[in-house]
Amino acid sequence: MKINYENDKIKQLHKEILRKAFHVTIGLLLLIFYLIFGRYLSITLYTLLLGVAIISDLIRIRIYIQFPLKKLAETLARSYEKTYVGAHTYSIAGFLISSILFQPIIFIVSSLTVTIIDPIMSVCGLLIPKPRIPYNRSKSLVGSIIGSAVMLAMSFQIMNLIFALFLSAIIFILDSLPIEINDNILYPVIVGLYISVVNGNFI
Repeated sequence: MKINYENDKIKQLHKEILRKAFHVTIGLLLLIFYLIFGRYLSITLYTLLLGVAIISDLIRIRIYIQFPLKKLAETLARSYEKTYVGAHTYSIAGFLISSILFQPIIFIVSSLTVTIIDPIMSVCGLLIPKPRIPYNRSKSLVGSIIGSAVMLAMSFQIMNLIFALFLSAIIFILDSLPIEINDNILYPVIVGLYISVVNGNFI
């Protein structure tokens, strides 16, 4: 039984690494496009991609047998995601909202929360699952702390230490609480709003 449990854990970790690698790749490509072509072309691209993602999700959910990327969905999606909107759709929506609301540097930092920090928290949480967060037993304390530390190091480049510490605390709270809103939208918007308020930069 113990061997089977360990094998299941390894398979789960392998699948999560593949899943997060896919999300990191998408996020980095969207960021690179933004850096090369600028804000307004990126907003156009993100809008088009979001439309394609939504249509793809509708096909996958409603008529799965005709979905052309079934194998990819089965490999990368979590079990509950196979009948719900995909994480990549939420990610693109997060990129679109952030690119509309925030100045370039704030957009880049806020987008990195879903491109880099969220995958780090997820993978570290699987690698070191204990101790659990007392008020949310599905979350690893270590994963949330490591993600917050990366957020601190990143945000310290554009704000003073006190504000950066507050932001890292916000990331810890958002990751640790059982919030219903998808984190691929929640993280970049909250982080972008916080940095905008601190720096006084909007749109």
